[in-house]
Amino acid sequence: MLKVTFLIAQSENLLLVSRSEFFMIKLNREFFTSDIIVLKNSESGLSEFINSNTIPWDNVTEIKLKGKYYYSFSKRIVHNIDYVKSQRNIYDYFSNVIPLNNNSFAYKKETCYLDYLRPHIGNYFFLKIDIASFFHSIKESYVRKLFYNYINDEFLDNDKKCSLIDALIKLTSIDIPSESKNISYVNKRVFPIGFSSSPIISEIYFRPIDVLLMKLCSDFELTYTRYADDILISGGINNKYIANNWDFIYNRIFEIFSYYKLKINTRKTINKKKCLSINGYVLESMYYDNRLLFSELRISNFKLKKINKALFYLEENTYIKNETIKYVMEKVFNSKFKKDKFKYTITQSFIDRHYVFSLTNKMRGFRAYLLSFIIYDRKYMILQKETKDKYLKIIGRIELIIDRLLKK
Repeated sequence: MLKVTFLIAQSENLLLVSRSEFFMIKLNREFFTSDIIVLKNSESGLSEFINSNTIPWDNVTEIKLKGKYYYSFSKRIVHNIDYVKSQRNIYDYFSNVIPLNNNSFAYKKETCYLDYLRPHIGNYFFLKIDIASFFHSIKESYVRKLFYNYINDEFLDNDKKCSLIDALIKLTSIDIPSESKNISYVNKRVFPIGFSSSPIISEIYFRPIDVLLMKLCSDFELTYTRYADDILISGGINNKYIANNWDFIYNRIFEIFSYYKLKINTRKTINKKKCLSINGYVLESMYYDNRLLFSELRISNFKLKKINKALFYLEENTYIKNETIKYVMEKVFNSKFKKDKFKYTITQSFIDRHYVFSLTNKMRGFRAYLLSFIIYDRKYMILQKETKDKYLKIIGRIELIIDRLLKK
């Protein structure tokens, strides 16, 4: 039986050692007031900030998208520019001074989703885990504990009302009030999805968890990567630990997350062999007699279906009719022109131009997406020759359509 609490203590000791070696000077009051927090009226603004509990709810816009709640600062309120700049400063500072895990690929410069998936090429067993409401599950008390290692135990004011850590929490979190539609978190403080500071806080929060999961995977000869709250673990076809099932590994991961008060989204947990398809990407390894024949990281057929369907209609005639363009936009891409968005009378020629412009942009987007795989393959060889040739042919067809649309 894995002793989770012992491993957690080990990982936190390891992180403390790295911090003590890396940090010669902690974030102090002088730097915080000069380079982190932004206030238009320095003296009165600082006093108002110190006496506040959190960012005012009236300053925040809440939207729901695909079952998740996102937050941003309302552009109607002038002082919100202070919060926006302060959060960017927080992100820039901590992303530069705190070394993040090499197995994490979100929110980093010059990394992409392909970097998250590529280490698993050639493996046969796949386990993809999603954390339920990760951002809003981050505990304030643990964030305080983490940042104590990076911030001086100082106060912003002489009366010692607001410490630097208090200020950091107030700048990066919000209290969800009763009028919010995010009923699961009413009367709770969260680090919101959508705030520019939230990604760096989530990455620092996950550092000790990464250490534990990496240790676990190393012990059982598994590959581990993470992209934000998406975790992917895989193993080779001859891995004796997971040849039968993932139960042992999954239960250890469950114990680790439970310790940090995080929950696994069981509906989004994927356990596959040979071929894994996630978010429009496919990892596939073909074996014969336990020997690897080929392996690749490609675009899913489902994601290619729309562009192939669109090309089928658009290539039907030498001259692309406006009716065809409208049909492709509405039926293939589910994008319909909405007259009620405009105050003035809309002519048919305006609608036709809108559809041409929108479809041209769609084609350019698909072309860029396919090219990104071709360019990535030049460096890392993630595609089979047949797959690469297929993408190059589709790119050529798209370019011809774009030329024809631009001449309309």
